[in-house]
Amino acid sequence: MPHTPNDSPGSPAGGATLAQKCLDLHQAKNRGDLEECIALLVLQHSPVEIQRLKQNFSNKIQDITPEYRDRHAK
Repeated sequence: MPHTPNDSPGSPAGGATLAQKCLDLHQAKNRGDLEECIALLVLQHSPVEIQRLKQNFSNKIQDITPEYRDRHAK
């Protein structure tokens, strides 16, 4: 189950630590859990920040190994 942030969206502390957020993503048991974790992270940022992230990382997704993607596609 994802960790729910304690702070307001966009706050510097961002609720959970970065390490906890990464752990939540890593521990997702299925696609639905992963989507929930991602949604909680996305809601902490403004649309401008999300667009910037999309521009910076859109090509990186192609580099993810098929094994990793398959693990979360169940």
